[in-house]
Amino acid sequence: MKKYKSKFLFILTFVLISAGSFSQNADFQRIDAKQKSYELAVVWKEASYNFANMNNCKGLDMDSLYRAFVPVVENTENDYEYYKEMQRFLAHFNNGHTYCQMPDYLYEYIAFPLLHTKYENGKVLIENMGSHYSANVKIGDEILTINDLPALEYFQKYEIPYVSMSNEKAKIHGVMFGYSHGAMALRSDNKKLKLRIKKGEQTENIEIPYDRYIAPLPEDTALQNQQHYINEFYSTQYKNSFAVDSVKNFAYIHLTECNEEFHTFFAEKYDEIMKYGNLILDISDNSGGGSSYTDIALHCLADKDSIKWISYKARINNSLYKAKAGSRIYYMNDSLVAQEVKDFYYPYYYNNAYEDIASDPYINPIADSLRYKGNVYVIINHNTASAAEFFALMLSQNANVKYFGEQTAGALAQPLPVFLPSGLRVFINTCKTFDFQGNDVSSGFVPNCEYDFSDFYKTDNPNEILQKLIKVIKENSTQ
Repeated sequence: MKKYKSKFLFILTFVLISAGSFSQNADFQRIDAKQKSYELAVVWKEASYNFANMNNCKGLDMDSLYRAFVPVVENTENDYEYYKEMQRFLAHFNNGHTYCQMPDYLYEYIAFPLLHTKYENGKVLIENMGSHYSANVKIGDEILTINDLPALEYFQKYEIPYVSMSNEKAKIHGVMFGYSHGAMALRSDNKKLKLRIKKGEQTENIEIPYDRYIAPLPEDTALQNQQHYINEFYSTQYKNSFAVDSVKNFAYIHLTECNEEFHTFFAEKYDEIMKYGNLILDISDNSGGGSSYTDIALHCLADKDSIKWISYKARINNSLYKAKAGSRIYYMNDSLVAQEVKDFYYPYYYNNAYEDIASDPYINPIADSLRYKGNVYVIINHNTASAAEFFALMLSQNANVKYFGEQTAGALAQPLPVFLPSGLRVFINTCKTFDFQGNDVSSGFVPNCEYDFSDFYKTDNPNEILQKLIKVIKENSTQ
């Protein structure tokens, strides 16, 4: 499964390209209007046949959406604006595995500000920033306005329409600067973010330049070397960690991405985990990666001889059945059509016929004596997604597993890749996902105990986090 962080794609509006560099403009104006229209038609066709989650798109008419976007994509001024309008089109499907990626050549022309923000208690706060901003802003300062709009209004207007997510609560977190491509712009625009900052009781206006380049050109190397974040954000916030409390009989492991380190870190700590009767498995803010890296943890923690798969349903396109339904709808009085005929044929006409995707259980390769027998408390939140979300669901077949936190992101099942001639890459989700009780969890699943743990991670000390989590678990656990 794809890493979900790359799916929160989006995007500030930007001013017209300056006329100064014709050759550079030509490089990101490769796609003509007819090609754009054709590629939109391809995406609309593939989504019409394969997208599985229309029940999560209340009031959306796919054909009307397509017609509305034809002139929009045709009239985009360059390839970057075309890319972001295609993403806005796909964001209407409210699915974390339905999105697009820009053509590779565009990365050379993209810039963004060195700024991380977070949404907390109704406020937009600075979480991290470039060292060369440190004379003007500090971590924890509140952003009141962005480009003369209230900060939340700015994100609602210019960012959220581009977010491919199922979980509505997660959208505002997903558009914060630094977590998505929302702050991107063409470097030739020489854009700046105008911010009004609250510092204690004082307010101040500052400007943040777009001075970090995704793919710096050779002449930018010196500038790049001068730029770094105040905190090494990803090394602190997304670092695997481990702690134990031998008195309370708890082990704690935080696994931040589904990658090789997920596999090796869990394997290294597993002998220690086995000494404790309770395990807190923290995969909050784990936005996925590769599901194969989670296999060893799944096999150790799912105390089953036979491992089941979660259930999927995929769209069925049967032209004969669709034709039979269409002929009755067109030629016959509805009252004369038998209900059993409607029930069988009509879903094919209205594109909501589904089939179960069969998957056989498989033998757990971990011997019974080596499996974890204690209680497992899984910490999830709105950014537990894709491979991490799949892993969490697979663990739920074990009766000793309980979930604490927030509803997951809703980025499950297998996306269909559509590779367009321009280099644009589109992904369309193909399945509904069901838990082991038969509930549709395509938009994320809800924990046994809902709790906002975000304040717990203001420290990078895993022992402090462990003690806070133990307190919540003991207060809310029925075990």
